[in-house]
Amino acid sequence: MPQADDPGLAMAQSMMSEELKKQFAPKAEVEMPLYERHKRVHALKIAHVEHLRTDTTTDENPIVRIHFVELGFAPIEMNLRGKPTPDVGWYYVVYEDGYKSFSPAKAFDEGYTFVGPKQRPTIAQLKEILNKAEEDTPITIHADGSISA
Repeated sequence: MPQADDPGLAMAQSMMSEELKKQFAPKAEVEMPLYERHKRVHALKIAHVEHLRTDTTTDENPIVRIHFVELGFAPIEMNLRGKPTPDVGWYYVVYEDGYKSFSPAKAFDEGYTFVGPKQRPTIAQLKEILNKAEEDTPITIHADGSISA
């Protein structure tokens, strides 16, 4: 039986058509274990990525400044060593143990459901609630910052 590093085997494989390669490719006999996500994470959608060190082919510690879609969050600078390079529309993700990473939007949106916090009302929304409320209507400010009348 030829070994994987056999030059004759390598030559024969290089001459094979793609169809033959598929036929003779090793096949998995059992399915890999399957997992579901069940962690809660904090995440912000990425609006813009500045590459502060742009030559990532020679720089072992590329650094980026990330700006977010959500208002009220300052840009962060992050060393990408060992992490994927984020892109606009991706998510900056912080796990419960403090680990920080990035996730492409499609994978994140398919794997996570928004749970909070609810967006606090704007001044215009507060004025609208107050204008619609009758004089004796109680106004409730909830723990999440939302208001109802």
